[in-house]
This record gives sequence, C-alpha cells and structure tokens, in this order.
Amino acid sequence: MGRRFAILATSMLACGPWGLLIGGEAPNLAVPLARFRAEGNDYWRYQGRWFTLDSTEEAGSVRLLVARGEQVFAAFRQALPCRTTPARPPRLIVFRNPTQYRTFLAPLDPNIAPVEPLGCFLEKQNVVAVASDVALVADTIKVIREKHDEIRRDLDDIEKQSRMRLRASNGRPKPNSQPAGATRFATSPKSIREIAEKRKEMQRIEQQNEERLRAAQRRFENRLCHESLHAYLENYVYPHGTHDVPRWLNEGLATMFEGAVVQNDPFRVAPNGEMAKRLARDLGGKQPLPLEKVLAGGADEFHPNTGDLYYAHAWGLVYYLTVKRDKSLLGSPALDEYVRAKAKDLPPMRRFEKLVGMPPDKFEKEWREAILRAR
Repeated sequence: MGRRFAILATSMLACGPWGLLIGGEAPNLAVPLARFRAEGNDYWRYQGRWFTLDSTEEAGSVRLLVARGEQVFAAFRQALPCRTTPARPPRLIVFRNPTQYRTFLAPLDPNIAPVEPLGCFLEKQNVVAVASDVALVADTIKVIREKHDEIRRDLDDIEKQSRMRLRASNGRPKPNSQPAGATRFATSPKSIREIAEKRKEMQRIEQQNEERLRAAQRRFENRLCHESLHAYLENYVYPHGTHDVPRWLNEGLATMFEGAVVQNDPFRVAPNGEMAKRLARDLGGKQPLPLEKVLAGGADEFHPNTGDLYYAHAWGLVYYLTVKRDKSLLGSPALDEYVRAKAKDLPPMRRFEKLVGMPPDKFEKEWREAILRAR
C-alpha cells in the first residue's frame, strides 16, 4: 500500500484499564505530562508532534494511551504518507466515562449521537473525542466478584459442617441438622454436589464477565483508532479545503484501521472478521446494497447508529482495493486524482470508474465474487 504496513486484528493483552499492544515493546512510561483544567474537567496533557492528547484518566493510563496513539499514527504515516502540515496538530480527548464525553459534546454539536458510539471526530474543532466504558464495566464486575467471594465463604462453611455431620452419622444425614444459613442445602452427599455445581456456575459467570471486559477494551481501542484515522486524513493527507474524500472512502479507511497494531516489516493487513461476515451475508442475499448507493452515501447513510451495512460495504471496498487488488493504491497519483476537490463535480459512478480503470458494473461483479469466495 504505497508503503508496506501492518494492521493486525489481534487479541489484546491486559495492561492498565484496557488492553494495549505495543508491538512486543514496553511503552515509554517517562512520557512528560502536564496537568490542567478546562471545560469543567481536570486533564493530563501530552503535547506531541502529531497530536495532542488530553485525558481525564489517571497518569499511568494516559502514558499507555500516548504510547498507543504514537503507534497508531506511525501506522497511518506508513500507509498514507503525509502530504501537508496543519497549523496545529489534532487534539485527542479520552474521557474516563460516557457522562464526561456527552457533557463535553452537548454545547459543541447537539446532533452527535447521544448514546453510541462513544467516539467522534469534530472536524471544525479538529478534535477527536472518545469515551471509555471500561471502568464502568470493571466496576460492575468488581461488585459481582465481591458478592461471589462472600457466597464462596458461606459455601465453605456449609460444606465443612456438612462433611462433619456426615462423618458423625456414618454417611446418613440426620434430620434438622443443617447449620444456620444453610437452608438451601441438605447435609448429604447430594448437598456437596450442589455446592460444587454452585461454584462452577459462579466460575462460568466470572469467565463471561472477563469476556465482557475484554470486549469493552476492544470497543474502546477500535473507537480510538477509527476516529484518529479521520483526524489524520484531514490534518496530514487530504484536508477538506483542498480535497474531497467521499464518505465511503473515509469511513472505509477508518474501519480498516480499527484495532491497528504495528508489527515488524514486512507489513500486512488482516481482514475485519465481523465486517467480512456482515458484507458476505448481504452480497449473498437477494437484494444486496448497490455499489452506486455506497459511493453516493453521505452522513445519513453512514450514520453511526443505523449505517452498519454501509460501513461493511465501505470496509469491503477499501480492503479489496488496497489489499487484494492494488497494494500501491494508497498514496498513489490515481487516489490523489480521485479525491481532488474538482472530482466531486463528476457523478459518483463515473468518478469511481476513473479510479478503478473499468466500468463500475464490471468491477462490482468482480468485487462481489472475490468477497463471496473469501467467505
């Protein structure tokens, strides 16, 4: 892709309040941070060359975020080399909880989806705002775990007294011999099996909760990467004042970069499994979304809460064009021509035809067949 790069969809390692991969290297925990107050929040600030990061998280977590941000922006630069320098770098704001995020957005843009997703790029303000719900999930799990610990202690007492009574009665439970608080269990071999099943049930619940926490971590990292790509594209590659990046291309690139992790050379891109399944289901159906609608789609079609199908098609187009079909497309003169400001005067299908070098209907057939074969 212009230059080789890697975006690997990889399971995250536990590190701080969310998962974080640093390509096998430890983050630089000596990152300088400054404390300041603005917009009703107390922030830690990191001032870097490519972005400024402000966060209401604790300092240690912010340093991990900085390491992650630098990693992601390095991947962006390799995939899409810088073409311009902004007057000031984009500002990334990471809020510790959704309430802080929504309070921040309310006076800036009342049209931002109030619930999900918890991330956006405000082009006018040149701000990426992202909220983490990891702490909320972790707090809920903590309460459940504490309750389970209490139940385990009770079960230990019940089991101990049950075994003592069984031994005293030579294995024959005596009536009305249950200890206080043990009314749910009879003092018998059966009660001991019931206690063991209860322990297994709690263990299953705790495993499910751990997966909930990992899922929250993945959602947060994906939001951060996705919205940061929008900011990078606007600030360093194709600013809107001199370029016109169609919505499908902008969102497709951002979706492809979700969960980006830089690895060693040579670089490669791994497919987004969730998007691939969604796209294949639609393309294999009776009435798949037409290419023309995707290319012409705007803010209404690519709505965060209702545009899942459009996002899947945009991801599929970008992934196919830049990974499977033409690894040199990103950063190429052909793409530069496609996004130049005057190109928006062309009808979307005609404009796309110039990019791919073939009639759109022929490309659409080729693309659909490739996606369905990969399924």
